[in-house]
Amino acid sequence: MQSSRCIAPKRTPKQPALLVHFATLPEPRRAAARITHPLLTIVGIVLVGMLCGAEGWDEIETIAEGKRDWLSRWLDLRASVPSADTLQRVFRLLRPQAFGACLSTWMRSLVDDLKDRVVAIDGKTLRGLGTHSDRTLHPVHVWASEARVLLGMTGTTGAPGELDATRAMLEWLDVRGAILTTDANGCCRENMGLMVEKGAQWLCSLKGNRGAMHERVAHFFQDIPVANEPDGVPRSASAREAHGRLEVRHIAVASAAAAGVTEEQLPGVRSVIRVTRVREVHGELTREDQFYVSNLEAPPERFGEIILAHWGVENGLHWVLDAQLREDDCSVSAVQGAENLAAMRRAALVLLRRDGSLKKGVKIKSKRAACDNAYLAHLLLGENA
Repeated sequence: MQSSRCIAPKRTPKQPALLVHFATLPEPRRAAARITHPLLTIVGIVLVGMLCGAEGWDEIETIAEGKRDWLSRWLDLRASVPSADTLQRVFRLLRPQAFGACLSTWMRSLVDDLKDRVVAIDGKTLRGLGTHSDRTLHPVHVWASEARVLLGMTGTTGAPGELDATRAMLEWLDVRGAILTTDANGCCRENMGLMVEKGAQWLCSLKGNRGAMHERVAHFFQDIPVANEPDGVPRSASAREAHGRLEVRHIAVASAAAAGVTEEQLPGVRSVIRVTRVREVHGELTREDQFYVSNLEAPPERFGEIILAHWGVENGLHWVLDAQLREDDCSVSAVQGAENLAAMRRAALVLLRRDGSLKKGVKIKSKRAACDNAYLAHLLLGENA
């Protein structure tokens, strides 16, 4: 999802949101007179395939053939169901920027307000592409953690490209009032400055890739005990037990100026944060310190909530794509087609995860959509039809 804006026309009743937000998607095929299947028909069929758990073009075609009568209620299938080759060819021709922009307007319409809500920025490499191409695809996601909605996505060739990809999306995404979070790869002056310009707040992880800044903050916190002391440094502690181990998280917050981090280094910076994780596993204690910087001023408890919410992109998006939708098993050789298909898979995941009518996991919901047209209509239209 990138720089081209896609302005959605007014929605009509009973019309799937996909048809509304993709109505202005540019037609990538040249000879209009020879076009047999409308572009919206192809896009709609691919979305249905993703909702039903398809892992490739042949499965998408097979699902569409089985649902042809039902699909013809809202898609133009007068020329039959497009073949797998046609679906693949059109998705390979679609410009990811234009496709992603339309998808982004759709996803953004699902979130009422981003003010003070965590929006995580993180990347994930598509493994299935690597065995069929000499290029890699590493989509960078802008994920509204609490709403569980993908606000933006753009592809790059690997983790080093995340900074440029993030800047490209921030240039056109509306993130006013949001709390943008990034891992250590995203912690740089240019990106933090752009976030401030866009009216957003930010928090990013601080690791060794920031060199002197990381050393300065780590040295500053050396003199601050983990346990609460009457030294004026706000702290909090919380404990949780999972997978047979006990973890206590201690959070300490101080001003960035006290730690020697300046606005010249990171625009708007106000706070430095240390998260100390003390774990007990089989009677042995381990300690790990993680450092963060932010332009927020907040109590330790709030910073703890924001940091945990950032991992929603891992647990709510990346893990589900791998473990339940088996994204890495989907082999698509063309990079551009793979990026567009990956974007549609993420849209399907958002619809499946946000549905509360079926109290099951994404994989079971997908199987239900494959065999129950009423449930599929509910996902697409928000109705029982």
